[in-house]
Amino acid sequence: MSGEAERGTRFARDLRRIRRARGVSLADIHDATKMAYDMIKRFEHDALINHPQFNRVYLRLFVRGYAEHLDMDVEMTLQALELAIKGRYAGSLAKEYLGESGKKTGEEPPKQEKKTSRAKPASSESDQVKEAVPSRRTEPESAETPSEKPAASDGKDDSGPPASETPASETPDPEPTAPETTAAETTAAEPAAPEKT
Repeated sequence: MSGEAERGTRFARDLRRIRRARGVSLADIHDATKMAYDMIKRFEHDALINHPQFNRVYLRLFVRGYAEHLDMDVEMTLQALELAIKGRYAGSLAKEYLGESGKKTGEEPPKQEKKTSRAKPASSESDQVKEAVPSRRTEPESAETPSEKPAASDGKDDSGPPASETPASETPDPEPTAPETTAAETTAAEPAAPEKT
């Protein structure tokens, strides 16, 4: 068990070092994974491998989100987690992403380019999440705004619907006009009646 804890610690330390090397804060990881800050700190200390509340599935989900946000190869990172759980993690992530025991010059520039190019999709994924929530809020507002604008161009013209009642009252105006015409016809009929008598 102590070997697992040591390997878990090395795995966690490597992820923390990669995060710091890429300039990603704990707050960024929190936003991406929605994991509590204290749990992220504990994860970066011992990988939560022996934690009673975090099973393998939960750890894999968290590590997947963590790796995606850091623009790391997710499958490689998950394989490293499995090795850490088994107590056989030997620093493969540090070799790959920090250039330890590898060609620093040959490996680092492509990784930096990938960081930049993949960092945008990672942020766009978080933007998609952020857009999903505001778009729900925006849709009702935009749905209300167009219906209000055609009814009344001014925002204060909520009296627009009573104005729509005014056209309804305009409709009765032609109706009284018709009875007035009928009254004129009645007047024309009255003189005809006295002539008959």
